[in-house]
Amino acid sequence: MYGKAIWKVMLFVSPVLALLIAAEVYCRTHIAAVTRMAYVQKHAATIEILILGDSHAQDAIDPAALGNPAATLALGGQPLHVDQLLLLRVIGKLPRLRTVVIEVSPHRFYYDLQPDSWNTNMYHALYGIDYMSPGAALAHHSLVAADTRQCLMLFFHSFAGHGLPASISRLGFMWVDTGTRFSHLHYDTARIDTSFHMKHTFRAADGPAINLQRLQGIIELCQGRGVNIVLVCAPVYRTYLRQLPPSARARVSRALSDMAAKYHLRYIDHLTDTTYAVHHFRDDDHLNATGAARFTAMLREEMELNR
Repeated sequence: MYGKAIWKVMLFVSPVLALLIAAEVYCRTHIAAVTRMAYVQKHAATIEILILGDSHAQDAIDPAALGNPAATLALGGQPLHVDQLLLLRVIGKLPRLRTVVIEVSPHRFYYDLQPDSWNTNMYHALYGIDYMSPGAALAHHSLVAADTRQCLMLFFHSFAGHGLPASISRLGFMWVDTGTRFSHLHYDTARIDTSFHMKHTFRAADGPAINLQRLQGIIELCQGRGVNIVLVCAPVYRTYLRQLPPSARARVSRALSDMAAKYHLRYIDHLTDTTYAVHHFRDDDHLNATGAARFTAMLREEMELNR
């Protein structure tokens, strides 16, 4: 009797376990973070430009279009502290590195990861980075345990024809624009204008100071190795700009200008660039592939002019 019950349990558990294992393997081999780090490791001997930042850099800068050999380790939701930790991990392995491009959108200076977030556990599981994490819980070692829903969604989407492998270049740039907020709204500016709600917060009183210190650490690390730093702010759509608190924007912009002057850096700020129209964006604060092609070409030109 007990044997039959155990057998029935096994019949139910085995497919579920197989599915979770398959999702774990898929996420460890196909998600953007894996693709980007794998490219950096494989091409370490030739990389001259490294891009760091969160989704604003991830979506706005195509490494393949920068001219010189480039790679990106930008990722959605990535804070400046992780930029710093990733750079410490790879800079000594990139003998030809000449330039590090750092995305400095205002919200990044008011943001940090939470200990139980998907990204926090992902950085530990994939990169061995113990970021705000004791490294003991199962979630710190398994992506499925960290966020089962996220992993299963990515896994199943791969079979639906719009998964990440189809939308990520070999350098890790995401170039497919279907299924975005603006495309769902058919780029109807009236509907876009009335339906946006700011997701970023700007209330952390000490956030800017702490993150500016982290940025300063990145700058000094790079300059100590003869590597140039370029501070970059990508364009956002007018809906985002309207809800971005002017005081937060001014505080960060002023601090970055002072830092650029102190360390003799290039600060390329296109946050308020109104030449980008609605068809250049996939949502209120991310460029689509068309916008990224334009922005990357502009960035390449500005970087070359200032060499």
